[in-house]
Amino acid sequence: MNKKASIYNLLAVGIKILAGPLVYYFISVKFDPFFLIAYFFILTINNMRTIFEGGVTNIVKRNYITGSKINIKSINTFSYLWFLLVSIILFIVSLTLGILYIEYVLNSFEAVIFPLLLASFVSSLRVSILYIDAYVDGYISSVIYRKSLLISNLVSTIVLIAAIELDFTLYSVFLSQLAQVIIIYFLLKKHMGTFEIYQKKKFIVFRSVYKRFKSLIQPTIKTWSIGYVFWNATFWITPILFQGEISASILFSYAVFKSVYDVSASFIHSNIPLITKKINEKLTFPIKNILFKILTVSSLLYFMIALILILFINLNIIESLSSRFLNNNELIFLAILFYIILLKTIIHNFIRCYQIEPFFYFVVYNAIIMLFSLVLANYTGCSFFMPHVLFLVPMLGISFLMLNKKLNITYE
Repeated sequence: MNKKASIYNLLAVGIKILAGPLVYYFISVKFDPFFLIAYFFILTINNMRTIFEGGVTNIVKRNYITGSKINIKSINTFSYLWFLLVSIILFIVSLTLGILYIEYVLNSFEAVIFPLLLASFVSSLRVSILYIDAYVDGYISSVIYRKSLLISNLVSTIVLIAAIELDFTLYSVFLSQLAQVIIIYFLLKKHMGTFEIYQKKKFIVFRSVYKRFKSLIQPTIKTWSIGYVFWNATFWITPILFQGEISASILFSYAVFKSVYDVSASFIHSNIPLITKKINEKLTFPIKNILFKILTVSSLLYFMIALILILFINLNIIESLSSRFLNNNELIFLAILFYIILLKTIIHNFIRCYQIEPFFYFVVYNAIIMLFSLVLANYTGCSFFMPHVLFLVPMLGISFLMLNKKLNITYE
């Protein structure tokens, strides 16, 4: 592993471990069930940027890392224009869908519309500068990028906690994300001295590079678009199926265990540039060794945090926090669900480092499961997340078979 990048990544993980409970404590104390649901809804709308970013950041990074035959200035031009255009589309689409959901599901237009408007704007702004992320991480230094990301995430977390504590309620999301955008922009911008784009005929260059990347971009966008449904279906569906306290408890529990997953999955994300490089160099043992380390560290971290969390809830150390969670039976299924997702994430991202995207139908299947499992649970009366687990296990088995096959074919 890249030792310095891994150190910054570990520090970022430490911040998430320490800050996560604080954030959830404050929202559990400060927000009633309605504001809790609205808070997660705004975060879900902001997550729409994953559709419009569409994994193109990773495609651009990989081309910087592997020394693409397309010249760097052309890649820069494509990246700059792509993220500018999709940020505009993102703002229009997220605001439109958000308004419809507020009006017909949350039934509280005035309380949510302005926080949603501001959060959507800053989310789009973040997408518009992703070309900087791709350039610094892929072409300049992964260490510099991880360090900058660590600082921006730290500041963003501090601002979020302070804003919630100071009763900015739903505006806390906007303030936190604005701080993150400002910090990451100024930390990375100073390393962009060698970044150049074509000023003349830049749209011609954009179209030319897009044609070269098309075979990667189109399936990647499809996969990430369906992936958005996978990650956010619970937040969209729950307020429609369940009311008040139970809806808030489902969303709160789901969000907390997703944060445990996020911390555990950070090891694969931070090592994508290194894995891509080793694959390009056809270094067999280091690649397998890196994969084994990521699987081991991520799994141990996930189980440790999840166990501590469940014990914390059962001991009822902070009543206002524990009361927001579902019961033990539900939490166990939720913990199993996110561990399955963690393994899937590691395997799929590892295989993507081979410059292929074979997971579209996997993601479609997974998204359908996330959409309808809660509906199924609601009508059958079973545990909320039991159907998710039962339907995702077979696909995880297939993912392991694909991983084994890929490694064996590549290095026979």
